[in-house]
Amino acid sequence: MELWVHGLPQDRTAGLETARRLGISHVVLGSNREAIDQAVEAGCSVYACTHAFGFRKEDPEHLLCLTITGERKAWFRSNCPSRPEVQERHLEKVRELAGIPGIKGVFIDGARFASPASGIETFLTCFCDACKSRAESLGFDFDRMRRDVAALYEGLRRSRGDAGREFSAGAPPSAVDLLRLAVLLPGIVDWFRFRALCTAEHIRQVRETLKSSNADLVLGMYVFTPCLSALVGQVYPLLAEHVDIFAPMIYRNGPPDSIAPLNSELARLWRDLSDVAGIEPGAAAAAVLSFVGLDGLLSEHTPEALAAALPPEVVRRETASARALLEGHIRLAPIIWLQDDEIERSARAVQSGGADGVSFFSFKEGAEALLERAVAALDR
Repeated sequence: MELWVHGLPQDRTAGLETARRLGISHVVLGSNREAIDQAVEAGCSVYACTHAFGFRKEDPEHLLCLTITGERKAWFRSNCPSRPEVQERHLEKVRELAGIPGIKGVFIDGARFASPASGIETFLTCFCDACKSRAESLGFDFDRMRRDVAALYEGLRRSRGDAGREFSAGAPPSAVDLLRLAVLLPGIVDWFRFRALCTAEHIRQVRETLKSSNADLVLGMYVFTPCLSALVGQVYPLLAEHVDIFAPMIYRNGPPDSIAPLNSELARLWRDLSDVAGIEPGAAAAAVLSFVGLDGLLSEHTPEALAAALPPEVVRRETASARALLEGHIRLAPIIWLQDDEIERSARAVQSGGADGVSFFSFKEGAEALLERAVAALDR
Protein backbone atom coordinates (compact mmCIF):
# COMPACT_ATOMS: atom_id res chain seq x y z
CA MET A 1 0.00 0.00 0.00
CA GLU A 2 1.33 3.42 -0.96
CA LEU A 3 2.11 5.75 1.93
CA TRP A 4 1.78 9.51 1.47
CA VAL A 5 2.23 12.63 3.55
CA HIS A 6 1.23 16.20 2.87
CA GLY A 7 3.89 18.60 4.06
CA LEU A 8 7.11 18.27 6.01
CA PRO A 9 8.23 19.52 9.45
CA GLN A 10 10.41 22.62 9.65
CA ASP A 11 13.34 20.27 10.22
CA ARG A 12 12.97 18.76 6.78
CA THR A 13 16.05 16.57 7.10
CA ALA A 14 14.64 14.84 10.19
CA GLY A 15 11.20 14.64 8.62
CA LEU A 16 12.51 12.99 5.47
CA GLU A 17 14.51 10.53 7.55
CA THR A 18 11.34 9.63 9.46
CA ALA A 19 9.47 9.17 6.20
CA ARG A 20 12.23 6.94 4.80
CA ARG A 21 12.31 4.82 7.96
CA LEU A 22 8.53 4.32 7.88
CA GLY A 23 8.45 3.50 4.18
CA ILE A 24 6.65 6.69 3.18
CA SER A 25 7.77 7.44 -0.36
CA HIS A 26 5.18 9.95 -1.62
CA VAL A 27 5.32 13.57 -0.47
CA VAL A 28 2.99 16.40 -1.50
CA LEU A 29 4.41 19.89 -0.99
CA GLY A 30 3.56 23.41 -2.07
CA SER A 31 5.75 25.28 -4.52
CA ASN A 32 8.76 25.91 -2.25
CA ARG A 33 11.70 24.95 -4.47
CA GLU A 34 14.10 24.36 -1.60
CA ALA A 35 11.72 21.90 0.05
CA ILE A 36 10.92 20.18 -3.24
CA ASP A 37 14.58 19.85 -4.21
CA GLN A 38 15.48 18.41 -0.82
CA ALA A 39 12.67 15.82 -0.97
CA VAL A 40 13.61 14.84 -4.52
CA GLU A 41 17.26 14.49 -3.47
CA ALA A 42 16.13 12.22 -0.61
CA GLY A 43 14.57 9.87 -3.16
CA CYS A 44 10.91 10.68 -2.54
CA SER A 45 8.21 10.80 -5.19
CA VAL A 46 7.39 14.49 -4.91
CA TYR A 47 4.24 16.26 -6.06
CA ALA A 48 3.79 20.04 -6.12
CA CYS A 49 0.40 21.34 -4.97
CA THR A 50 -1.49 24.42 -6.12
CA HIS A 51 -4.70 26.15 -5.01
CA ALA A 52 -7.07 26.43 -7.97
CA PHE A 53 -8.89 29.74 -7.64
CA GLY A 54 -7.09 31.50 -4.80
CA PHE A 55 -7.52 35.25 -4.41
CA ARG A 56 -4.75 37.75 -3.81
CA LYS A 57 -4.96 40.84 -1.64
CA GLU A 58 -4.74 43.06 -4.70
CA ASP A 59 -7.61 41.32 -6.51
CA PRO A 60 -10.66 43.49 -7.31
CA GLU A 61 -13.91 42.63 -5.55
CA HIS A 62 -15.71 41.68 -8.75
CA LEU A 63 -13.63 38.49 -8.94
CA LEU A 64 -15.39 37.15 -5.84
CA CYS A 65 -18.48 34.96 -6.00
CA LEU A 66 -21.92 36.56 -5.88
CA THR A 67 -24.29 34.96 -3.38
CA ILE A 68 -27.98 34.34 -3.86
CA THR A 69 -28.57 37.37 -1.61
CA GLY A 70 -26.45 39.62 -3.86
CA GLU A 71 -23.28 39.89 -1.77
CA ARG A 72 -19.69 39.37 -2.90
CA LYS A 73 -18.14 36.61 -0.81
CA ALA A 74 -14.83 34.76 -0.65
CA TRP A 75 -14.85 31.05 0.12
CA PHE A 76 -11.78 29.02 1.11
CA ARG A 77 -9.65 32.05 0.16
CA SER A 78 -11.00 31.72 -3.38
CA ASN A 79 -12.46 33.77 -6.21
CA CYS A 80 -15.27 32.81 -8.57
CA PRO A 81 -14.27 29.71 -10.59
CA SER A 82 -15.91 31.14 -13.72
CA ARG A 83 -13.69 34.23 -14.04
CA PRO A 84 -11.41 33.71 -17.08
CA GLU A 85 -8.56 35.66 -15.50
CA VAL A 86 -8.74 33.48 -12.38
CA GLN A 87 -8.72 30.30 -14.46
CA GLU A 88 -5.79 31.43 -16.60
CA ARG A 89 -3.80 32.47 -13.55
CA HIS A 90 -4.17 28.96 -12.18
CA LEU A 91 -3.19 27.36 -15.49
CA GLU A 92 -0.09 29.53 -15.54
CA LYS A 93 0.80 28.25 -12.07
CA VAL A 94 0.41 24.69 -13.32
CA ARG A 95 2.81 25.47 -16.18
CA GLU A 96 5.29 26.89 -13.69
CA LEU A 97 5.11 23.82 -11.42
CA ALA A 98 5.40 21.46 -14.38
CA GLY A 99 8.84 22.91 -15.06
CA ILE A 100 10.27 21.92 -11.68
CA PRO A 101 12.88 19.18 -12.20
CA GLY A 102 12.37 15.89 -10.44
CA ILE A 103 8.70 16.08 -9.46
CA LYS A 104 6.35 13.24 -10.35
CA GLY A 105 3.26 15.32 -10.78
CA VAL A 106 1.01 18.15 -9.64
CA PHE A 107 -1.83 18.07 -7.13
CA ILE A 108 -4.80 20.42 -7.40
CA ASP A 109 -6.61 21.70 -4.31
CA GLY A 110 -9.73 23.86 -4.09
CA ALA A 111 -10.98 23.10 -7.61
CA ARG A 112 -14.65 23.42 -6.77
CA PHE A 113 -17.34 25.81 -5.58
CA ALA A 114 -18.12 26.83 -2.00
CA SER A 115 -18.97 24.16 0.56
CA PRO A 116 -21.57 24.22 3.37
CA ALA A 117 -18.92 25.05 5.98
CA SER A 118 -18.55 28.49 4.38
CA GLY A 119 -22.11 29.31 5.48
CA ILE A 120 -25.40 28.94 3.66
CA GLU A 121 -25.33 32.31 1.85
CA THR A 122 -21.77 31.70 0.60
CA PHE A 123 -22.58 28.08 -0.29
CA LEU A 124 -25.44 29.32 -2.48
CA THR A 125 -23.14 30.78 -5.15
CA CYS A 126 -22.32 31.79 -7.77
CA PHE A 127 -24.70 34.08 -9.63
CA CYS A 128 -22.33 36.66 -11.09
CA ASP A 129 -22.20 37.78 -14.72
CA ALA A 130 -19.34 35.40 -15.50
CA CYS A 131 -21.35 32.44 -14.20
CA LYS A 132 -24.39 33.65 -16.15
CA SER A 133 -22.41 33.74 -19.37
CA ARG A 134 -20.83 30.37 -18.66
CA ALA A 135 -24.15 28.75 -17.73
CA GLU A 136 -25.85 29.98 -20.88
CA SER A 137 -22.95 28.73 -23.01
CA LEU A 138 -23.52 25.30 -21.46
CA GLY A 139 -27.22 25.42 -22.32
CA PHE A 140 -28.60 26.21 -18.86
CA ASP A 141 -31.49 28.56 -18.16
CA PHE A 142 -29.59 30.81 -15.75
CA ASP A 143 -32.65 32.80 -14.69
CA ARG A 144 -34.47 29.59 -13.73
CA MET A 145 -31.42 28.35 -11.89
CA ARG A 146 -31.11 31.56 -9.88
CA ARG A 147 -34.86 31.78 -9.26
CA ASP A 148 -35.16 28.24 -7.92
CA VAL A 149 -32.09 28.45 -5.68
CA ALA A 150 -33.49 31.71 -4.29
CA ALA A 151 -36.85 29.99 -3.78
CA LEU A 152 -35.16 27.24 -1.78
CA TYR A 153 -33.40 29.77 0.44
CA GLU A 154 -36.49 31.91 0.94
CA GLY A 155 -38.62 28.82 1.51
CA LEU A 156 -36.40 27.73 4.38
CA ARG A 157 -36.59 31.18 5.93
CA ARG A 158 -40.38 31.44 5.57
CA SER A 159 -41.00 27.97 7.00
CA ARG A 160 -39.31 28.54 10.36
CA GLY A 161 -42.25 27.59 12.54
CA ASP A 162 -43.80 24.86 10.38
CA ALA A 163 -40.45 23.23 9.53
CA GLY A 164 -39.43 23.21 13.18
CA ARG A 165 -42.63 21.43 14.23
CA GLU A 166 -42.42 18.90 11.39
CA PHE A 167 -38.79 17.96 12.09
CA SER A 168 -39.37 17.83 15.83
CA ALA A 169 -42.19 15.38 15.16
CA GLY A 170 -39.64 13.02 13.63
CA ALA A 171 -40.24 13.60 9.94
CA PRO A 172 -36.98 14.67 8.27
CA PRO A 173 -37.01 14.84 4.47
CA SER A 174 -37.05 11.47 2.72
CA ALA A 175 -35.65 10.59 -0.70
CA VAL A 176 -39.15 11.08 -2.12
CA ASP A 177 -39.31 14.54 -0.55
CA LEU A 178 -36.04 15.47 -2.23
CA LEU A 179 -37.30 14.09 -5.56
CA ARG A 180 -40.44 16.18 -5.22
CA LEU A 181 -38.29 19.24 -4.55
CA ALA A 182 -36.25 18.52 -7.69
CA VAL A 183 -39.42 18.31 -9.76
CA LEU A 184 -40.87 21.51 -8.35
CA LEU A 185 -37.59 23.46 -8.46
CA PRO A 186 -35.58 21.99 -11.37
CA GLY A 187 -33.23 24.96 -11.35
CA ILE A 188 -31.65 23.55 -8.18
CA VAL A 189 -30.63 20.42 -10.09
CA ASP A 190 -29.34 22.66 -12.89
CA TRP A 191 -27.30 24.60 -10.32
CA PHE A 192 -25.61 21.47 -8.98
CA ARG A 193 -24.95 20.19 -12.51
CA PHE A 194 -23.58 23.56 -13.58
CA ARG A 195 -21.08 23.49 -10.72
CA ALA A 196 -20.02 19.95 -11.63
CA LEU A 197 -19.54 20.71 -15.34
CA CYS A 198 -17.54 23.85 -14.58
CA THR A 199 -15.21 21.94 -12.27
CA ALA A 200 -14.71 19.10 -14.74
CA GLU A 201 -13.95 21.54 -17.56
CA HIS A 202 -11.31 23.34 -15.53
CA ILE A 203 -9.64 20.07 -14.58
CA ARG A 204 -9.66 19.09 -18.26
CA GLN A 205 -7.81 22.31 -19.01
CA VAL A 206 -5.41 21.67 -16.14
CA ARG A 207 -4.58 18.22 -17.47
CA GLU A 208 -4.07 19.55 -20.99
CA THR A 209 -1.77 22.28 -19.65
CA LEU A 210 0.19 19.85 -17.49
CA LYS A 211 0.67 17.27 -20.23
CA SER A 212 1.63 19.85 -22.84
CA SER A 213 4.33 21.06 -20.45
CA ASN A 214 5.58 17.61 -19.43
CA ALA A 215 3.78 14.52 -20.68
CA ASP A 216 5.36 12.33 -17.99
CA LEU A 217 3.75 14.15 -15.08
CA VAL A 218 0.64 12.80 -13.40
CA LEU A 219 -2.32 14.82 -12.16
CA GLY A 220 -3.57 14.37 -8.61
CA MET A 221 -6.55 16.06 -7.03
CA TYR A 222 -7.73 16.65 -3.51
CA VAL A 223 -11.50 16.18 -3.62
CA PHE A 224 -14.31 16.26 -1.11
CA THR A 225 -15.34 12.94 0.36
CA PRO A 226 -18.08 11.19 -1.69
CA CYS A 227 -21.07 12.05 0.51
CA LEU A 228 -20.25 15.78 0.16
CA SER A 229 -18.51 16.00 -3.21
CA ALA A 230 -21.58 16.61 -5.40
CA LEU A 231 -22.50 19.59 -3.22
CA VAL A 232 -19.33 21.45 -4.26
CA GLY A 233 -19.22 20.45 -7.93
CA GLN A 234 -16.86 17.49 -7.66
CA VAL A 235 -18.65 14.57 -9.30
CA TYR A 236 -16.15 11.73 -9.47
CA PRO A 237 -17.24 10.12 -12.78
CA LEU A 238 -17.01 13.52 -14.54
CA LEU A 239 -13.49 14.05 -13.19
CA ALA A 240 -12.22 10.50 -13.65
CA GLU A 241 -11.12 10.86 -17.28
CA HIS A 242 -8.84 13.77 -16.38
CA VAL A 243 -7.36 12.79 -12.98
CA ASP A 244 -4.73 10.11 -12.35
CA ILE A 245 -4.76 10.12 -8.54
CA PHE A 246 -7.84 10.83 -6.44
CA ALA A 247 -7.25 11.88 -2.84
CA PRO A 248 -10.64 12.27 -1.13
CA MET A 249 -10.36 14.35 2.03
CA ILE A 250 -11.98 11.93 4.47
CA TYR A 251 -11.35 13.96 7.58
CA ARG A 252 -13.56 12.55 10.31
CA ASN A 253 -12.44 14.88 13.11
CA GLY A 254 -11.18 18.21 11.85
CA PRO A 255 -11.00 21.40 13.94
CA PRO A 256 -14.25 23.31 14.59
CA ASP A 257 -15.39 25.55 11.70
CA SER A 258 -12.72 24.20 9.33
CA ILE A 259 -13.33 23.61 5.63
CA ALA A 260 -13.63 20.04 4.23
CA PRO A 261 -13.68 17.82 7.37
CA LEU A 262 -16.88 15.80 7.61
CA ASN A 263 -17.61 16.81 11.17
CA SER A 264 -17.24 20.56 10.61
CA GLU A 265 -19.03 20.57 7.23
CA LEU A 266 -21.99 18.64 8.64
CA ALA A 267 -22.00 20.67 11.84
CA ARG A 268 -22.31 23.90 9.86
CA LEU A 269 -25.13 22.35 7.83
CA TRP A 270 -27.14 21.54 10.94
CA ARG A 271 -26.47 24.96 12.45
CA ASP A 272 -27.67 26.71 9.31
CA LEU A 273 -30.67 24.43 8.97
CA SER A 274 -31.57 25.08 12.58
CA ASP A 275 -30.98 28.85 12.40
CA VAL A 276 -32.56 29.55 9.01
CA ALA A 277 -35.53 27.19 9.18
CA GLY A 278 -36.04 27.26 12.94
CA ILE A 279 -35.56 23.51 13.34
CA GLU A 280 -34.68 22.17 16.79
CA PRO A 281 -30.89 21.48 16.78
CA GLY A 282 -31.11 17.77 17.57
CA ALA A 283 -33.68 17.19 14.83
CA ALA A 284 -31.58 19.21 12.39
CA ALA A 285 -28.50 17.11 13.20
CA ALA A 286 -30.43 13.89 12.59
CA ALA A 287 -31.77 15.26 9.30
CA VAL A 288 -28.29 16.19 8.08
CA LEU A 289 -26.92 12.74 8.88
CA SER A 290 -29.86 11.17 7.07
CA PHE A 291 -29.31 13.43 4.04
CA VAL A 292 -25.70 12.25 3.60
CA GLY A 293 -26.50 8.62 4.41
CA LEU A 294 -24.54 8.44 7.65
CA ASP A 295 -27.36 8.34 10.21
CA GLY A 296 -26.65 4.72 11.14
CA LEU A 297 -23.09 5.49 12.23
CA LEU A 298 -23.86 7.66 15.25
CA SER A 299 -25.88 6.32 18.14
CA GLU A 300 -26.25 9.85 19.50
CA HIS A 301 -27.86 12.20 16.98
CA THR A 302 -26.94 15.43 18.71
CA PRO A 303 -25.20 18.58 17.46
CA GLU A 304 -22.40 18.00 19.94
CA ALA A 305 -21.69 14.47 18.74
CA LEU A 306 -21.78 15.58 15.12
CA ALA A 307 -19.41 18.50 15.62
CA ALA A 308 -16.85 16.53 17.65
CA ALA A 309 -16.03 13.65 15.30
CA LEU A 310 -17.53 10.88 13.24
CA PRO A 311 -16.49 7.29 14.00
CA PRO A 312 -13.62 5.71 12.04
CA GLU A 313 -16.14 3.48 10.25
CA VAL A 314 -17.14 6.51 8.18
CA VAL A 315 -13.61 6.49 6.71
CA ARG A 316 -14.04 2.92 5.49
CA ARG A 317 -17.48 3.61 4.05
CA GLU A 318 -16.40 6.75 2.25
CA THR A 319 -13.27 5.05 0.89
CA ALA A 320 -15.39 2.18 -0.43
CA SER A 321 -17.79 4.68 -1.99
CA ALA A 322 -14.91 6.44 -3.73
CA ARG A 323 -13.56 3.13 -5.00
CA ALA A 324 -16.97 2.22 -6.42
CA LEU A 325 -17.28 5.58 -8.20
CA LEU A 326 -13.90 5.29 -9.91
CA GLU A 327 -12.61 2.99 -12.60
CA GLY A 328 -10.28 0.33 -11.27
CA HIS A 329 -7.19 1.74 -12.97
CA ILE A 330 -7.41 5.13 -11.23
CA ARG A 331 -5.21 5.39 -8.16
CA LEU A 332 -7.11 6.11 -4.97
CA ALA A 333 -5.19 7.50 -1.98
CA PRO A 334 -7.57 9.11 0.51
CA ILE A 335 -6.07 11.71 2.82
CA ILE A 336 -7.02 11.51 6.49
CA TRP A 337 -6.49 13.76 9.50
CA LEU A 338 -3.28 12.79 11.29
CA GLN A 339 -4.17 14.48 14.60
CA ASP A 340 -6.54 11.65 15.45
CA ASP A 341 -6.66 9.78 18.76
CA GLU A 342 -7.94 6.78 16.81
CA ILE A 343 -5.45 7.10 13.97
CA GLU A 344 -4.83 3.34 13.87
CA ARG A 345 -8.48 2.55 13.20
CA SER A 346 -8.78 5.40 10.69
CA ALA A 347 -5.71 4.22 8.74
CA ARG A 348 -6.94 0.64 8.68
CA ALA A 349 -10.34 1.86 7.53
CA VAL A 350 -8.77 3.37 4.40
CA GLN A 351 -7.03 0.09 3.67
CA SER A 352 -10.13 -2.05 4.20
CA GLY A 353 -12.15 0.32 2.03
CA GLY A 354 -10.12 -0.70 -1.03
CA ALA A 355 -7.71 2.20 -1.49
CA ASP A 356 -4.35 1.93 -3.23
CA GLY A 357 -2.72 4.20 -0.68
CA VAL A 358 -3.29 6.40 2.34
CA SER A 359 -2.14 9.97 2.85
CA PHE A 360 -1.76 11.83 6.13
CA PHE A 361 -2.52 15.52 6.70
CA SER A 362 -0.37 17.06 7.74
CA PHE A 363 3.18 16.00 8.53
CA LYS A 364 4.50 18.70 10.85
CA GLU A 365 6.36 19.13 14.12
CA GLY A 366 5.08 16.82 16.84
CA ALA A 367 3.27 14.47 14.44
CA GLU A 368 5.99 11.81 14.27
CA ALA A 369 4.50 9.58 16.96
CA LEU A 370 1.04 9.63 15.35
CA LEU A 371 2.57 8.86 11.98
CA GLU A 372 4.42 5.88 13.42
CA ARG A 373 1.24 4.59 15.04
CA ALA A 374 -0.70 4.92 11.79
CA VAL A 375 1.87 3.13 9.66
CA ALA A 376 2.37 0.34 12.23
CA ALA A 377 -1.38 -0.37 12.16
CA LEU A 378 -1.42 -1.11 8.42
CA ASP A 379 -1.16 -4.57 6.90
CA ARG A 380 1.68 -4.14 4.42
